[in-house]
Parts: sequence; structure tokens; C-alpha cells
Amino acid sequence: MNTNNQFWHRCSLLLILASLAMGSAAFAFRPMQARLAYPFPFCSLKCGDYTICAPPETCDDGNLISGDGCSASCHLELHYCGDGRIDHDEECDDGNRRNNDDCSSACHAVYSQCGDGVIQPGEQCDDENQLAGDGCSARCRLELCGNNHIEATEQCDDGNRESGDGCSSYCRREMLCGNRRINDGEQCDDGNRASGDGCSSYCKREYCGNGIVDVREECDDGNRKSGDGCSFVCSTELVR
Repeated sequence: MNTNNQFWHRCSLLLILASLAMGSAAFAFRPMQARLAYPFPFCSLKCGDYTICAPPETCDDGNLISGDGCSASCHLELHYCGDGRIDHDEECDDGNRRNNDDCSSACHAVYSQCGDGVIQPGEQCDDENQLAGDGCSARCRLELCGNNHIEATEQCDDGNRESGDGCSSYCRREMLCGNRRINDGEQCDDGNRASGDGCSSYCKREYCGNGIVDVREECDDGNRKSGDGCSFVCSTELVR
């Protein structure tokens, strides 16, 4: 080995040892942060080329963007967006740099707003408006008959898609008189909507004295007394 080669070989070793002694991060960088690490001057001082040239570089992640662990000047960042710790200039830090998860890729809090066109946590839909009746409600909930919320053109919603319980399978109020079940507001239900059989067409008991002139009655004054113009059998009386 000639004198010149020996000189440069020794210089290279001295530079490497000096780099290590100075605490260079050339050999202590994170995986995938750079492909190669070389001591200066046997490298190009070009930040962003995915090669650590130390010193002065302590990292090189292939870009010139700060806030990702390696700064725009290729120096390790102790705190950065995505490290899971909320720093002084961050509103949040969920340990990643993804959007659509309540914390943006720049560590700014994302507040769910119905109508912004983005389905955020807690929303079932978002059609970029806050109008009901178009399939997505003003609260960004799917408008479906049977969800226990009266929405859009619904008259009722009892949480199911069954008819015969007062609210039909398409969320319209049902006329229940005549279904053989005594529902709220009914006095009777004989399975039909015909009067004159003891249970009227509107499911009220038919009897003289109920204050309602039912079939076969001439009058009904709410009592079963004669001598007051309406007899005890609900016939009209001539009162002198």
C-alpha cells in the first residue's frame, strides 16, 4: 500500500472514530429512517436523500418535512406529531399520522360536524347537509323505519317493522279498532268495525245511558231515567 493510500485509510478510521466519540447518531438511527450511514466527508451533504451523512446529519428519512421524527435539516426530533405524546404545539397525538380518526395527520383535533361530508365517529352517514328526509337525518343518522326515531315523513316509529301494534311496518299510524285487541282509548273490540252489536265502529261500548245515540236508540241523555224526555230504554218521551 503506497503512502497516499495509507494516509487516506488512516484518515478514514480517525474520522469514523471521531464521529462515534462525538455521539453521532449515524449508527443509532431508527429502522427505515435511512438506507446507509457514512462519516463526512465520504458522503454528500444532501438532506432528504435517504443517506445519513454524519456529522452534521443525525437522520435522513428521505424527505424535507419536519414533524415526523426527522427534521427538514435532517436532525432527530425528540418530539414530533405521531409519537403518542401531546406537545406544546399539538392539540392531540394519537400515535399515528392518519386522518379521519379525530386527530389529523398534523396533530390537530378534528371535531365531528354533521354535514361536512365526512363520516366521523358517532355518525352513520353524512351527505353534506343537515336536512332530514333524504335518507340521512339532520343528526347524521340513517333514516330508517324501525329505528325508534320519528323522522322525515314518518307518523310514528316504535322501534320495529311490524304492523298491528299501532305503528305499521312503514311507520304510519294504524287504525286499531277491529283488531280484536283492546288498545289505548278503546272500551271494547269485537273484531269488526260495525255498530249495533254492543261494540261500536269506533270501539266504544254501546248501551243506553252512555250519552251517545247508538244504533236502535232514539236518544241518550247519559242516564237511564224516564220522565226527562228520554226514557230508560233511550226512547223519546213526550213530556207534559
